Amino acid sequence: GSDWLTWFFKDYSLNNDHLLHAGAEGALWTFVNGSAYYNSNLWTIWYEFIGSYLAFALAGVCIMVRSVRAQYALALLAAVAATFIHPLFMTFAAGVMLALANANGLFRADAPTRKWASRLIGLAMTAFAVLAFGYMLPIGFYAPLASVPVEYQPALTTLLHTFAACVIIAGALRCATLRRRLETPFAALIGRLSFPVYLTHFIIICSASSWLYLQLEPTMSHGWILAAVFPLTALAVLAVSYPLSLMDQWWLGALKMLENRFASGFRKARQPDLTAFRKV
Repeated sequence: GSDWLTWFFKDYSLNNDHLLHAGAEGALWTFVNGSAYYNSNLWTIWYEFIGSYLAFALAGVCIMVRSVRAQYALALLAAVAATFIHPLFMTFAAGVMLALANANGLFRADAPTRKWASRLIGLAMTAFAVLAFGYMLPIGFYAPLASVPVEYQPALTTLLHTFAACVIIAGALRCATLRRRLETPFAALIGRLSFPVYLTHFIIICSASSWLYLQLEPTMSHGWILAAVFPLTALAVLAVSYPLSLMDQWWLGALKMLENRFASGFRKARQPDLTAFRKV
């Protein structure tokens, strides 16, 4: 957890400087140097920030390449190179590879497959995903992986978890029934809410939820307090997250409009001006 949270409730010298530093960390420094002192949830932001630009750049290059094989080769090369920079960056290249595979019809739900074969493949994919996601340390069932040097263990964990995530996504896209369920408006809403919920739940829990817990503590048992606080926390998080999701939709729409204008201007600039020839 957060280093600051281990002592800030006990330190009565809390002042506005802490709030200013926390605000600066969340608004700027976590993107610049990965600072996550005040909010440990922010440790991923720097990797997500840099990784997103890597994914956008890779996708842009792949779009300009005509050959599908060349696209996959570029994505695979980028994944290998990103792994050497930091294993977490490899996940973004893997995401681009999944997008390429989906765009090229590899996950078409209407592809002809025998029912028994499809079930066996689905079962094998699920078993692999569960086993791969379960790996954290080379002990027990995973003891054979202890042969991997200690310095490469974090990369191995990231690699296995990434493969497992890719398998789950590929399976979901390949399953016609599940794909239809994921294309509903409700599923789209859940997707739009996911990141705002991630950003806001920590603030709600450490403020309103904690205050409510302390108010109920003298009169209720721990279990009943949790039963009361949990649904109210969920409602509060959703209430705060929904406006953020609307703002995110507006922002994406504005970016899309800007992109269309630039693309239109770029296409016009590339077209030759034949007016003079027509007059002749």
